[in-house]
Amino acid sequence: MYHLISKLKCFKISLKFSHSHLEIILILAFYLNRNTLRIIKRDLVNDTIENFDLDGEYNLSDAHNSISIGYDRNKRIHLSYDHHSSKLRYRRSLKPKSIDDWTSEIPMTFSNEIKVTYPSFILPKSNAPLMMLYRDGSWKSGTAFLKWYDEHLQKWVDCPNVILS
Repeated sequence: MYHLISKLKCFKISLKFSHSHLEIILILAFYLNRNTLRIIKRDLVNDTIENFDLDGEYNLSDAHNSISIGYDRNKRIHLSYDHHSSKLRYRRSLKPKSIDDWTSEIPMTFSNEIKVTYPSFILPKSNAPLMMLYRDGSWKSGTAFLKWYDEHLQKWVDCPNVILS
């Protein structure tokens, strides 16, 4: 697998679940080619590996188009990918810890999601929910925004203040 990953233009290893001492899961996502985003889930305790391919059109010519993976406190996986001053591309898993059943591409809040670059999930800690930090706009006139995910309502909420402009 290392040989395959070393030849890829864009990939990102992201998160680890540690739900209990008996469970450690690693999620990996990368662009296999211009039409395939591959997601791999490895259970490090049971030594099992699953993979799932999201078909689509992905721009491999620009390193800005990285993949960001996050999870909420209900263990649903969130995926944002293929951005460089472009419309938000976001999905979330329909079942906790599942990589084989996803929403279609959906907006988070419909606000400030037209020219997205550098999306990064901030993983939940204690009482803090999953958050998304990103830039909307161009390099000369972009603004950093923060959103947070409400697990009970299963929806994103815009933080009221601009982070950086």
